[in-house]
Amino acid sequence: MFVLLASSALTVFATLRTVWPLFTQRKQALETGEIKIVPYLCAAVVVGLVILAILVGVFPQFVADPLIAALGNASYLK
Repeated sequence: MFVLLASSALTVFATLRTVWPLFTQRKQALETGEIKIVPYLCAAVVVGLVILAILVGVFPQFVADPLIAALGNASYLK
C-alpha cells in the first residue's frame, strides 16, 4: 500500500513539475497582454491524463474486464 501511495505522489509531483512553468508563463503573459491558447490545451491534456491514471489505478477492473473479454474473443489466434 505504501508503494502505491508513493508512486501516486510521485506522479502528482512529476505532473506539477511539468505544468508549473505553464502557470508562470501565464502570469508573464498577463503582464504583457499576450495570452496563448496552446499552453492551456497542453495543461488540459496533462490534467486529463493524470485523472485517467488515478482512476485506472483506483479502479483497474474498468480496464481489465473489457481487455480480458477482448482477449478471450481472440483465442483463435493461438
